Amino acid sequence: MSTATINLIHETETQRRHARVKLPVRLTIKDKEGALHTFSIADISASGFSIDIKTNELISGYLYQGVLLFKINTVEFRVPIAFTVKYLSEENDKAGCEFNSLGEEENSLIRMFISKYLAGDLASNADILTTMSRDNYTKERKNGSSGALSGLRKFRALVVTGLVACVGLSAFSYIVLNLYQHYFITYSVSAMVDIDKEPVIAPTSGYYELVADINTPVGKGVPLAVITSSVYEAINSVNNTQFTSEELKDILPTELNSLIKNPCNCLIISASKNDREFTQQGDVLFQVADVNASPYVTAYFNFTDVEIVTINKTVNLSIPGDKTHYTGKIEDVALSDDPKRPNAIIAIIRPDQVIDIENMSHPVQVSIGNNFEFGDIDFSSILR
Repeated sequence: MSTATINLIHETETQRRHARVKLPVRLTIKDKEGALHTFSIADISASGFSIDIKTNELISGYLYQGVLLFKINTVEFRVPIAFTVKYLSEENDKAGCEFNSLGEEENSLIRMFISKYLAGDLASNADILTTMSRDNYTKERKNGSSGALSGLRKFRALVVTGLVACVGLSAFSYIVLNLYQHYFITYSVSAMVDIDKEPVIAPTSGYYELVADINTPVGKGVPLAVITSSVYEAINSVNNTQFTSEELKDILPTELNSLIKNPCNCLIISASKNDREFTQQGDVLFQVADVNASPYVTAYFNFTDVEIVTINKTVNLSIPGDKTHYTGKIEDVALSDDPKRPNAIIAIIRPDQVIDIENMSHPVQVSIGNNFEFGDIDFSSILR
């Protein structure tokens, strides 16, 4: 094998990339014939080492496989390495070697020995095990990850950034609005659309049947419902001494229809009975209201809000399913006499806009304060 001539440049201590230290380390290698050779390490660094040799034991430029032997107390650690002979000094009987493809664990272990030596510390078995068990290297970055974006990638990045900014702005606005509504807006516990109405009572017992439509105006005196009852029971309830049941069957029909007429120009608000349902005398059949009556809102508030819920106070009304924004004023305030609501106050609210009669008995959300919804924000004007 031919040996190339190598020009050596001796560095000063401050010019060296890696510090060279003298450690009690030995090197063992096998030659082509399998014979084992042991060398003493003159000095070692993170990139290579120098050894004491005899004539023609190593060949310059040749790649060798060997083992570094570190002895700590009574334990000997073997570090397999591959190295290349960089130069041979016949005057000093030394050879300079450079590590070749040193593994991460081997590199970390050699650096640990050197660092301990330079710091004046003693290396222990625990230090070696800790160094070998942890990951001392960061992952390699992908090529081009730090390059400038261009074309479609830049457009995609701008779109994603804009979407994230919009989502963040929306979330921030939502949180601010909820905090504002929680601390500065007073809400009713419950509320419903109501109207001045009066009940219609069943004059007799029998089967009830409604003949007028609900929420449809009906003139005064027009039949609203019919109650079909047994004529024998009706007559017996009036006078049961003149005729017997058998005599009544011969002279009277089997059924008697009682008409329930409209007491005023009213409309039926709600029915308490279903068609063909048997009703007792005195039962409430339905509720009627004057056609000129205007719906209002009955709202329940907590008693702790009594200083806020005052007469002539302006309120906001929201009916589910109705997109109209209603406002109104509190017309009357009273303490609730409902045993189920002992700590509540009742507020009668007269709306500024006309509420459709079809919303009768529908729930209403009543709020006091400058209330506004999240959907009322014009994000387009903010972005401009």
